[in-house]
Formats: sequence, structure tokens, C-alpha cells
Amino acid sequence: MPAKVAVLMAAYNADATVREAVDSILASTMPVDLFVVDDCSRVPVQELLGSPPGVTFVRLPRNGGLAAALNAGLKHILPLGYKYIARMDADDISYPHRFAAQVAFMERHPEVGMVGSGARFIDDKTGAPVMHYAPPLDPEQIRNAMYFNNCFVHPTWLLRSEVMARLGPYSLDYPAAEDYELVRRIASQVVLANVGDFLLDYRISSGGISVSKRRRQLLDRLRIQFRYLDATEWRCWAGMVKTLLLFVIPRKVVSVLKAEWRSWPGHAGGTAHQSVYQARHQRLQGAPPGTIDHGLQGHPKPMIAKTTIVRTGLETLYFSGAHKLMRPLVGGVGAILMLHHVRPPRSEAFQPNRQLEVTPDYLTRVIARLRRMQVDLISLDEMHRRLVERDFSRRFACLTFDDGYRDNKEWAYPILKAARVPFGLYIATSFPERLGKLWWLVLEAVIARNDRIALVMDGEEHHIACVGVDAKRAVFERLYWWLRGLHSETDVLAVVRDLAARYGVDTAALCGELCMDWSEIAEMARDPLATIGAHTVNHVMLAKSPEAVVRAELTRSRAVLEATLGSAPVHFAYPFGDRTTAGPREFAIAAEVGYKTAVTTRPGVLFAEHADHLTALPRISLNGTYQDERFISVLMSGAATALWNGFRRVDAA
Repeated sequence: MPAKVAVLMAAYNADATVREAVDSILASTMPVDLFVVDDCSRVPVQELLGSPPGVTFVRLPRNGGLAAALNAGLKHILPLGYKYIARMDADDISYPHRFAAQVAFMERHPEVGMVGSGARFIDDKTGAPVMHYAPPLDPEQIRNAMYFNNCFVHPTWLLRSEVMARLGPYSLDYPAAEDYELVRRIASQVVLANVGDFLLDYRISSGGISVSKRRRQLLDRLRIQFRYLDATEWRCWAGMVKTLLLFVIPRKVVSVLKAEWRSWPGHAGGTAHQSVYQARHQRLQGAPPGTIDHGLQGHPKPMIAKTTIVRTGLETLYFSGAHKLMRPLVGGVGAILMLHHVRPPRSEAFQPNRQLEVTPDYLTRVIARLRRMQVDLISLDEMHRRLVERDFSRRFACLTFDDGYRDNKEWAYPILKAARVPFGLYIATSFPERLGKLWWLVLEAVIARNDRIALVMDGEEHHIACVGVDAKRAVFERLYWWLRGLHSETDVLAVVRDLAARYGVDTAALCGELCMDWSEIAEMARDPLATIGAHTVNHVMLAKSPEAVVRAELTRSRAVLEATLGSAPVHFAYPFGDRTTAGPREFAIAAEVGYKTAVTTRPGVLFAEHADHLTALPRISLNGTYQDERFISVLMSGAATALWNGFRRVDAA
């Protein structure tokens, strides 16, 4: 059967990798023809590879760069009548089912002119996986993402030949971003999509790119963004602002933040379609190379490294003044601030949950700073009114406290009362009953008290050494994210119960020590400054629970609070609250059962558009690791969360 697909590869001095790249194309499960453009390599590529069937070599007389080499290949391919043209680099590895999957997608979707896919990024020296990149799938999401940068991995492209003939070739004016310019040109005329699968291993340099090359890339990107500027589209302006900021933000800050975020379990690039990729990987046990590694290999790096990078990013935004530049575009109308513990600093070196606590002095300084910024400090009810009535004459902030810890009453409440600051208090009703399982704190206690622990993980007994503070931090991170990645809340609690029993941690006593009882909560609830909200009964990861359990947790917690305090709460906070624990199903149920607002832990400020997503509201965490007053200005500007969210205003999917 004649091939429908011509694969275009350019090679220049790729002696170490080109054979593996070519072999991966020849291993395709559907027939393809490969065209290798040798950009005047020192050793001709054909001398290295011989003459394998299905491969055509085109050697150029002089080195002209990637765009010129690709154009030479297109000039050779286009007259030959192939239906599709695919891209491939000389140092990457294509999976055998790649072209079959992409062609099948294109046959089903004749309106799509170009399709890409996800890719596994691997270290160019060791071949070890670095991260999985899951680009957006929906054409509208792709269109919005393209205002900021190229969301396609270049060697995953597959285009209809007629699209390339009509809208190509590559421009020679943007040598550091030729793929971004071409895809912007194509996107202006045809629909783009991505296949929801990882179809390629993409090599990246372990040392990163040089400063000069990075600046050339950013400059070409900015020129492309200006060329395709639509002055009426705010994302165009936001994309250019982001590119300008990247000139001043250190490359290390950006790259490590991305690697940290994408390496977290359950996160595949941060897009709303992540479950598509996860589901495919669950089905691909024993599938071609590139299937996601299961187990504990993907846990985050030690938090000490991550916090240093985040702090550097916040400092850069502040001292460069970039947060002031960005605020008119990304500052929104207000913000919901999230806190957990408020208490004096502890002396222990091992505090893996330190991000959940701030000092009373810091809370005092936050309130003073917000008032100097002329931000209204308002209740949750008033926030709801302003969003619904679109009353945005003044920016506002709500202070919220999750779980119902005793230190909220002992240390935060006197400060809030003296300053006349309204606040929200979200209560998980099993906590005052002393039935709550604060498993993250149980895990901390077990690791803190022991130099070696044993537990059953995935059906096998594991013995883990945790001698010294650094080792304890690493073990906590490893086990915490493994637990967060388990299939159900029941699985998590079974592991934690076993740990508590083995190492003598009294979970009820821990809950009693740290959490308010009903009389303490009732005392705070009587103050008009306080708004009591629901936080489920058992502090469960709702997205991992059946729908009946979700509904029960949302309704029963409200009923318990009403019976105990005399008033039914109308505001709700999702436990954990990230996209792996609360999503569209939970947002819909919260609205259906009657909550006026519900808050996540997805980072972001509030925009007018959130009036249409009142049960999927973002918050800004006042993180105990970054208790610097000036960071409040950065966080309230929306700059940090805009960069984190790719300038998406609403993240409700």
C-alpha cells in the first residue's frame, strides 16, 4: 500500500542520534516515507545510515540552518502527492503507533488542518525521562495558548499537504522560532488540534540553552507576537507582556518552576484534559516506550529547592517592578486569601507542613499592607454580592481559614477582631468531633519520631530510612505525593491507620490538640465578623470519591453546622482543592445543593468572569514559607498567578 505520509527530517552533525531517530520512523505501524535533509553535515548522513528502504536523502551543498533545510525538503516532497506531511527531528524518537494515531484522527476530523501530540521530554545525555508535556487538545484552548507561545512540540506535527502548500514554507526571518511563526500563520487559516496521547520522546539539554540563545528565542517570539497582533484581543497584549518579563526573570527560575509543577502526580501539563492522557496511560500497560512510569518515580524534588525557586521568582517580579506593569492586565477585581494555621514559629528543623502556617506578626502586617494598598477587606457574603452585582469600584480581599484549627481562635481571632476584619472559617465537621483523620500531620509525626519506617506500598512491604532532617523531608515528600496519588480516600486512610498503629500516633489526640471543639467554634461564630463555611465532614478528596459520597459530604456537613450553630452555611471550601481533588463534577454538585460560593486552592485572583463560576473560585495562599510583606503586593497584582496559569483568567475545568 503506498504511503500517505511523508516524514520530513533535517539533520546537521547528528551522528550520535540520527540512526535511532530514523529507526524509530521505520518502525512505524503504518507505511510512511522518510525524507532526510542533510544540512551539509561533516559526515554525510547517508554514509552513516547506508540506504535503508523507504528513506530518501537530500544533501545540501552548504549549511543554511533549520528553516532553510526544511524548506528544501518541502520543495522535494510537495510535488509527490502525499496526503500528509509530518515533522521529525534527528535526535528524537517517534513511537511506532504515532502516525497511525495521528492519521486516524485527521481522517475523523476533516476540518482540522494540523495535529500534534503530547511528548515525553528526555535528557539528551542519559535518556532519562524529565517530564511529560501534555499540550491542550481543544482548538479554542490551543488558539488562546498560541498568543503566549507555541504549545505544539515541533517534531510531533502532522499536516495536510495542501495546508503546507498553501500556507508554507517556513520563514527565514525568525531563525530562533521558525516553528512558532509558521504555526501562527497556519492557525490564522485552519483549525489546529492535538491527539490526547504521548507519541514522541523529545530530547532536551540537561544544561539548558545558553543565555544568548534564550534571548534570541524571546526576541523572535516577541517579533512574531507583534506581527500577528490583534489589538482588540487582550491575550495578545498579555502574551507580549509575558515575553518581556521573561527577559528579566532568570531562566533557571522559569525552567525549575515548570519542571516542579509538571512533575507533580496527577499533573500533565496543567491543562483541563489531563485525564485523557492519564486514561490512555492506564490502558497502555506494556505499550510502546514512553508510557508514563508508575509508582513513586515521579514524586517532586525536595521542597527546599522548590521554595528557593519560588522565592526567587517572587523577588524578581517585585524588584523588577514587573508586577506593577502587569497589574492592569492581570490584577482582576479582588482576591480570596487562604490560611490554615496562625501561631508563633516553631523551633523544630523538620516542619514539612510549614507552608500551612504563618505567624501572628505576619498576619498583622498583611492586614496593614492591604489597607495601605486601599484594598477593601470584606466578608464572603459581600464578595458574593460584588461578583453577582458586578460592583468592582474598589478592589477587595477576603481572608479565609481552612479546617478550624485552635490557633485560629488563640492567635488569629484577636488580631482580626482588633482590626475589625471580616473573615471566613471553613470547618470540616469531623474535626471538632475528634473523629478527623489529619493524615498529613500523622505522616509528619511518624517520620519526625523515627529514623526508619516500614509500610505497605502497592502490596509490598517497604523499609525506608529517614535519618536526619534532609532525609526526613525527602521521605515526607515521597510518601505524601504517593498517598495523594492513590485511587481513593479509603486507600489513603488505610495506609495512615497502619502507620499510626505501628508507630504509636494517637490520631484522636492529635485532632483534639490542634482543632477547635464545638464550643470554641460557636464562640467565634457569634461574632458578626465571622462567616462559617462548610469543608465536608471528613476532609475527603472529593474527585476520588463516588458521586453519592460527594453529595453526602457536601449536604451532611452543612446539616451538622446548621444543627450545631443554628445557621446553614452557604459557602464551601473543597478539601485540598487542587484539580486532582476537585473538578467540574464537584463544582456542579456544590451549586446544585445550594452553596452560593465554593473555593478551590487553584491559584489566582478574581476576575469579573468568576461571577459565572461561583463554585470554582481560585484563592491565593498566604504560604508560611514566604512570609515577606512585599510579596503581598506581588500576589495581589495577579502577576505571579498569571504566569503560573498561562494567563488564563478562569480555571474552572
